[in-house]
Amino acid sequence: MFPRSPDLETALSDAVRRASARGQALTTVDLLAALLERDAARRVAGGLTLKSGGPPLDEPAGMPERLLEEAARLAARCGSDETHALHALAVLCRDTQSAAYAALFAGGHDPTRLRAAALRELTAPRPRRRIQPAPALAPAHRPTPAHAPPSAHTPPSAPTLPRRDPAELLDALGLPGPPGVPGLPEAAPDVPAAPKPAASAQPSASPVRDLIAAARAGELEPLVGRTRELHLLADVLGKRRGALACVVGEPGTGKTALVHGLAHLCATAPGSVPALRAADLLAVELTVSPAQVTSARPFVLFYDGAPDPVVMTALAASGASAIVALAPTDLRRLLEAAPTVGGRLTQVLLAEPPEAETLAVLKAAQAGYARHHRVVYEAAALEAAARLAPRYISDRFLPDKALALIDLAGARARRVGRGRIGSEEVAQLVAESAGVPLDRLLARDTDRLLKMEAHLAEWVVGHKAVLGRIAAVVRRNYAGFRAQRPVGSFLFLGPTGVGKTETAKALAAFLMGSEHAMVRLDMSEYMEAHSVARLIGSPPGYVGYEDGGQLTEAVRRRPDTVVLLDEIEKAHRDLLPILLQILDEGRLTDGRGRTVDFSNTIVVMTSNLGAGARRPADVLAAARRAFPIELWNRIEEPLVFAALGPTEVAEVARRLARASSRRLERERGIRFELDDRAVTYLLRHGGFDRQLGARPMRAALGRLVEAPLAEAILAGQVRPGQAVRVAVGGRSRRLQFSPG
Repeated sequence: MFPRSPDLETALSDAVRRASARGQALTTVDLLAALLERDAARRVAGGLTLKSGGPPLDEPAGMPERLLEEAARLAARCGSDETHALHALAVLCRDTQSAAYAALFAGGHDPTRLRAAALRELTAPRPRRRIQPAPALAPAHRPTPAHAPPSAHTPPSAPTLPRRDPAELLDALGLPGPPGVPGLPEAAPDVPAAPKPAASAQPSASPVRDLIAAARAGELEPLVGRTRELHLLADVLGKRRGALACVVGEPGTGKTALVHGLAHLCATAPGSVPALRAADLLAVELTVSPAQVTSARPFVLFYDGAPDPVVMTALAASGASAIVALAPTDLRRLLEAAPTVGGRLTQVLLAEPPEAETLAVLKAAQAGYARHHRVVYEAAALEAAARLAPRYISDRFLPDKALALIDLAGARARRVGRGRIGSEEVAQLVAESAGVPLDRLLARDTDRLLKMEAHLAEWVVGHKAVLGRIAAVVRRNYAGFRAQRPVGSFLFLGPTGVGKTETAKALAAFLMGSEHAMVRLDMSEYMEAHSVARLIGSPPGYVGYEDGGQLTEAVRRRPDTVVLLDEIEKAHRDLLPILLQILDEGRLTDGRGRTVDFSNTIVVMTSNLGAGARRPADVLAAARRAFPIELWNRIEEPLVFAALGPTEVAEVARRLARASSRRLERERGIRFELDDRAVTYLLRHGGFDRQLGARPMRAALGRLVEAPLAEAILAGQVRPGQAVRVAVGGRSRRLQFSPG
């Protein structure tokens, strides 16, 4: 058991006596009141007192014991030899389920501020002594490159930390040990999990690495692009107060590369960064606080990931200069755990680079990949990776996903014995990953888009003007006028059976290579407020969190898709913010906090509003009255599909018959065709209804053609290899089937 200090033991005894005097079990309120009478806690709390008594506040059973265990883990992470009253006070002010937390709020006090004050006191710098590593371990401080002098890895001013074996280190940090190591405590619940080191980070046996020295030794690559962010980072480090920089970006955007680029700049152009003119840039482990680092020179610390909140509080309190590289979600969790740090951080935002800058990164990096894979990258391969990666790979970020693409292309080329990599090899990998036909990726979009109306008309009967307006929107947006919005956003209006859904399928087939590249959601299933969460996924702690959202998961897996929202007017009003985020920004945040890219989708909403009106203008007016103005203004094209006449439905019958014949030929080797009189027969016998459009024709074809033909096949009257002509004949004027 981790030892307790005398002040904590005294406070605990006082708390037990308070509870016994009331004839009740010990609560965290008793413990808090006793702690606030100790000198250290009283100083931190500014004389705050809290008396126990009165009706007991509810809290889970065993809460005081559990929080004392957490206080011991906190003491271990702070490097203390025993648990003090301040450790217990900090933990009591964190757990919202404790009665102590509720009592502080009831008394008008802020538990978060009290916890922050306790942590500042606990992590304040203390007098330190320099601890040298054992001589036998000194060479492991930093790997020595083959071209560096033997002493390059041990500069005279190298900072040092006490070295521990793995079990001792895990125990000191309050983290779980490997299997077979008994006696190690579990991880503290308020410490966010540290992300894995970035791929570009160099392994080191020491918790400290001098990045500027590594750059001089040729171990770090120079930075490509990011000039503005590099200058901003240098400016933050030069601040007189609060030189605490936070490089914020999604994984793969180059946070580590930016800091390595800063070190490379200092190594190649000494004095270009005044804040590092006479200082070291030290990469340290996430659990190392400034108080643990000693050096003969000033230093700036670099944390590649989310440090322990205790470490961040120490950084903010000490005024040390540091750089922290965090993903947005890690930053949010860190500020929740250590809210006082937020005012000290200066953020350097690292967005995904544009295509031109990504291409520059690929050109700078391709020599290393070429040597590793023993291949040659053509310029077209790099251009294809920079162009296709942002469009079709959604679960990673630039420039990392473009680099991963050329790396994988090199690995495949080496495996199959190919010496050169062009655009087709890169496109093949993207096609396999995104489920997009290779021909679609290699074809020139301009040639295909100029013929878009003709391709759509092969799927959709009639509506020539509507198809033309759809094609115009897609061409305009593909040309570069859409910013980050979807490729197109449409509202299809009109009665049932006129081809609204068929047009959405045609768009998926033409632009995405398959009619199945479509997410179809019936909005009548989202009429309740709680049901809207199914689209983006439940937040943490709720049922369905692990399943993800029906919309966001589908688009995350396949970003190049058509999103079809049927009967949009029936959805609950809470769906509006989701739609606005998609249509305005081309992205959506799911229940897990992940951003899903919708900029390569086409959003199609359908509605029967105003279906009874005779004029298109009246249909549009009815729809505009029904939709919120902010949604209406973000729809690029509201389009009215007019009711189909007999001529259009006759053409639908012919297309349905041809599709049915192809299926029958694949299954049985038998095909059939309708003559014009047979089509007219279907129209007159239930295949046409002006109010229902083309839907009755499908049922009529099944009842009057497919069912009798199936009976003839089963009876052996029609055999494989035969072609059946369906016509109207005889005095009965009914359909006849003539096998050929």
